[in-house]
Amino acid sequence: MIRRSRRWPAQGHSEQGDARAVFSAFVERNAERAHELFDQVAENDPAKALDLLARISEFAVPKPARTELAGPEDGKPVSTINVRFVSAPERAEP
Repeated sequence: MIRRSRRWPAQGHSEQGDARAVFSAFVERNAERAHELFDQVAENDPAKALDLLARISEFAVPKPARTELAGPEDGKPVSTINVRFVSAPERAEP
């Protein structure tokens, strides 16, 4: 087998996992302090507190992947999507 990187195929990303574990432990140990600091910011500047919350949420909530819809004929991006709502069929009594 030709080795093209510094890792063998079965070797994981242990350095990255170690860094995540250290960061997670740091966050868990300092969660109460971070909450206190956030409350102080929110008292003085609610807009800044919302901005901080949005930035922090990027680490906890994954962003959805962007997908481009291409048209069937020319391959150009779709500019309009038509949605039609229909009533659900009525159920028969058992």
